[in-house]
Amino acid sequence: MKVFAFTLLILLTSIACIQAQTISGSVADRQTKQPLAYCSVALFKSPDSTLVTGLLTSENGAFKFENVTPFSANVQGGLPAIYRYDNLHNPLRFGGDVTFNARSEKWDVSLSGNYLRNDIAGQRTGDVNTTIGQVFTSFPSDGERSFIRYNYTARGSVSFTPRSSDAFSVGFYTGFRSQSRRADIVYNNTKTDLQTGDVII
Repeated sequence: MKVFAFTLLILLTSIACIQAQTISGSVADRQTKQPLAYCSVALFKSPDSTLVTGLLTSENGAFKFENVTPFSANVQGGLPAIYRYDNLHNPLRFGGDVTFNARSEKWDVSLSGNYLRNDIAGQRTGDVNTTIGQVFTSFPSDGERSFIRYNYTARGSVSFTPRSSDAFSVGFYTGFRSQSRRADIVYNNTKTDLQTGDVII
């Protein structure tokens, strides 16, 4: 019996997570190197350049963006199947992972989830036989044996730190995984009389 299967999954896109919760700096004149007071400073998202917030520098040209919300996302996709074996459906291969985090002086909230679809296209070719008395029976077979596989999870946590000596945290996790098999196999049974060599219908 032979079973053929082929799976290929690659990472297509990855958006890096912004780790810093505070972004600070200063603005100065390029020529004189003197700080620029009350200068406009804007914070934009990358890569779509969406405006997040803006502010004015202080008297000494300093600025600080606080409580910047980090966000990360990973997207996965699979290459098309090289061998489909004339199966009923094309295998699907894709997935994603998203994380959101918000932090303040006392609170820290994190939410994340992911989904992965990773099907397998396959074919089963085999031959099984039995001998009962003087009858030899052969069961050659050929057909589709593929898998639909997917899973997803969700996670979350909340932490509260009222003071440096105390911290309280609560979290949750849930997930689901599924795998179903399609076996569309044709058996060509043949019975043979071992004494006469005749094929029995």
